[in-house]
Amino acid sequence: MSLPTTDSTMERREQILRAARSLLAERGSPADISVQAVATRAGTTKVTVYRYFASKAALFAEAAAPGDAAELPGRREQIIDAALRVVPQYGLHGVTMERIAEEAGVSAATLYWHFENKYDLLAAMVERMVGHLDIASLFPPAPIQDADEFVRAVVPPILQLLDERLMLLPIVMAEVTTHPELAAVVYQHVGRHVWAQAAAFMQAQVDNGIFRPGHAMLRVEALIGMLLAYSLLRRNFGAWLDLPLPDQAAREFTDLFLHGVIADSPGRCNHV
Repeated sequence: MSLPTTDSTMERREQILRAARSLLAERGSPADISVQAVATRAGTTKVTVYRYFASKAALFAEAAAPGDAAELPGRREQIIDAALRVVPQYGLHGVTMERIAEEAGVSAATLYWHFENKYDLLAAMVERMVGHLDIASLFPPAPIQDADEFVRAVVPPILQLLDERLMLLPIVMAEVTTHPELAAVVYQHVGRHVWAQAAAFMQAQVDNGIFRPGHAMLRVEALIGMLLAYSLLRRNFGAWLDLPLPDQAAREFTDLFLHGVIADSPGRCNHV
């Protein structure tokens, strides 16, 4: 049975909601907050909380709903922008949802309106990072005419791309090992969008006699993997390692990918 609507009951209800919201802002997730904690913060009893809210889920569903302002155009993108600034700086576990909300200029309730938790937000960040990639310009569907010329042309923009998006990659790779649901999201937005097209490109060159037969996905890994390793090493250890600048590295990686390291490899061309 619902309670009579009076000024005192409305005030008590709002008092409970304020307590739930303040705890949500402090602790970040309803899973970390008990109904008793809400009751204590509100200066009432657990039984009283349940008089106003049928369940903990109902309480926090209302406490987390920030109103119409949450759905203003661009609010979700505003939060993702903020996360892309602070998550690479502090790490996924070093930053709170409240810190991200502060960076975005929104309330914690608004943040939770759009994203259930940090993993939900990280998935959106991954989608943003790869959503606008023009993969066709890097790995065109048409057969290439000159392998050396093509790879020399495509390696520098891949290096630049990795540099621009590298800040998020180590965080994502660390999390997918323990969160299979995040791995599925990464595959959906990266694997299907990038790896599949890159592998199709490799296979097309085999079909057209440009590359010798081989495993297409392993070739993608060989090319992207060494570029990624270079970018990571340069970013994190560049002050100590003797690494060439990206332009020179691109030429060396092109030669490595196409001709290997054997001195008398047939057809080997030196571009460095």
